[in-house]
Amino acid sequence: MNQDIAFYWHATSLGAELGSLGPTVKALGGQPEDLLVMELNTKQRYATCHLVDVSTEGLQRLKALTGISDEPDVQSALAAAIGVEKSELRAALRSRGDDDLIPLLPGDATVVESQQPDTTASQ
Repeated sequence: MNQDIAFYWHATSLGAELGSLGPTVKALGGQPEDLLVMELNTKQRYATCHLVDVSTEGLQRLKALTGISDEPDVQSALAAAIGVEKSELRAALRSRGDDDLIPLLPGDATVVESQQPDTTASQ
């Protein structure tokens, strides 16, 4: 399904101008809690969009948010994409303000708040 999105990035501008994303989100069946991920191809002048459902968790969410879906080692692919060594990935994500991706990394010991077990019910 194609939905046109108007966006402009003038050579003299400090930022892009972007048309309304509401019709695109609606056409994709999105809900207010979902995330719209846009990939801008400035050379060929088009954008691709997809929705990340609010219920998508873990590695699938990481893949949906980053676009790294067919790599066997997601951490290495993500590290290469942002120009750091795999061992530096978590620190680099923190310094970029991408802390929300860290708990989604395979083998991360951090528990995402929404995934913590409810211990109050058994007390």
